[in-house]
Amino acid sequence: MSDEGIENQPETDDAAGLAYERLAEALRSIDTGYIRPERGMESAAERAAGRYLVANALQHGFQCWFDVDPARPPAVCHGGVSSG
Repeated sequence: MSDEGIENQPETDDAAGLAYERLAEALRSIDTGYIRPERGMESAAERAAGRYLVANALQHGFQCWFDVDPARPPAVCHGGVSSG
């Protein structure tokens, strides 16, 4: 039995690792399937803007999903700069 490639595969009992890998696959799929000259993103700047849009949507999705979860209250900063 070979260990080749095992370091690149998440453990089957690691739900977070599997979810992360699925997210990475989805991002690769979006990048190769949608962020393309054929979809009107002809320059590198236009493709960068498309990737920025995807990253922005992902950020808002994370905020909505994680920040409103009562089981994951917002972190409290102890020390540092005060807002008052």
